[in-house]
Amino acid sequence: VYNNLSYIYTRDSLYDKAKAHSLKALEIIRKMNNKLEEASSLGSLANIYVLEGNHKKAKEFYFKALNLIENDTGTTAFRSKRELYLNLSWALYQLKDYTAYDYQGKSYQIKDSIKNIEIQHIIDDVFSKHKENLEKEKVNLVKEKVVLVKAQERKTNWFLGTLLVLILAIFGSVVYNYKLRQNNLKLRLMQTQLAQKSNLEKLKSEAQIRILDATLDGKETERKQIAETLHDSVSSLLSSANLHLQAIENQFKGNMPIEIVKAQKIILEASTTIRNLSHTLVSSILLKFGLPYALKDMAEKYSNSQISIDTDIENIIRYHQDFEIKIHNIIQEFVNNVLKHSKAKNAIVRMKEIKGKLYIEVQDNGVGFDKSKMSEKDGLGINQIDARIQMMKGTYTIDSKAEQGTKIVVIVPVLKKETSITSV
Repeated sequence: VYNNLSYIYTRDSLYDKAKAHSLKALEIIRKMNNKLEEASSLGSLANIYVLEGNHKKAKEFYFKALNLIENDTGTTAFRSKRELYLNLSWALYQLKDYTAYDYQGKSYQIKDSIKNIEIQHIIDDVFSKHKENLEKEKVNLVKEKVVLVKAQERKTNWFLGTLLVLILAIFGSVVYNYKLRQNNLKLRLMQTQLAQKSNLEKLKSEAQIRILDATLDGKETERKQIAETLHDSVSSLLSSANLHLQAIENQFKGNMPIEIVKAQKIILEASTTIRNLSHTLVSSILLKFGLPYALKDMAEKYSNSQISIDTDIENIIRYHQDFEIKIHNIIQEFVNNVLKHSKAKNAIVRMKEIKGKLYIEVQDNGVGFDKSKMSEKDGLGINQIDARIQMMKGTYTIDSKAEQGTKIVVIVPVLKKETSITSV
């Protein structure tokens, strides 16, 4: 009754009620100690999860059902296995687990075995009946020779019947093989479609990476242009204005109006603000002296009473300016994450060039984190850095464990290297 109610609720798409009644039925069947019935009930429960869209849970119950009747060689068990393997293959396919095709193949093998057994039973029945008829004919021949003709007719009829059965069996085999080939063609078509879908997803991923990289390039170019404008134009204008005010100060011989004094202070404050803003947009130390000095400046500015940041830099020269800006921004993003999330006391940035490749390492002794649990918002910066490193044909790894800190290693080829001044 519980099974029937479960079926009705399933048909009405009331899956929670269907599962509840199916579990009640399963509890009773287990008390009966009937593994075949239990496997069938587990299969029905798994089917409900499939309809509900929970293919992972369905997979779990299909495997439980198969384990119960694994060693049962009865015909009913064979039929149950065939259905379970077929349904399991569908659940695995939905989970993109392509061992699904193996279980589909097992289902077809069992189906073939059942068909062969049924055909053999038909042939055995025919031969059994034929043997009984022969025994009767022998008795009749002893009693009366007249029935010889009828016996011969029966024999002929049996032969024709057997021949017909064999012809039907051969025809059925041909039809089955044809359908099997059709199914194989369908499977190959599905595999081709899956491969095409995978290629499309790969192209989509590559396009997203290019978009992220282009976005970062645009931001860096814009920041550089703004910084250069502030430094080269606005700062020069403010310096010129301050020189004019100083010239006026000499004319007043110590009795300079308060308005001019305030104007000088405002100009000096504006110059300091613009210089700091320009340095924030693009490090002037980076542009003038290169990565080693810029990273040491970054470590010094970010270090405080809560965290100490050190650097270990070897064999680094001046590179193409765009390349240096990209590397500086990548390291700055990782260091910002250390400051925001790690709760570390110490951190170190290591960098060296070996055989045309730049090796960068950012390590801290903080609380660590689980990368898989990082939210989409928190992971935006990491996604942008990932796109940037891929476009630079580099790689990076993040090794982090709870209470054991985090270690990030980046390896990128040095492109457009300029033979210039070697850094310290």
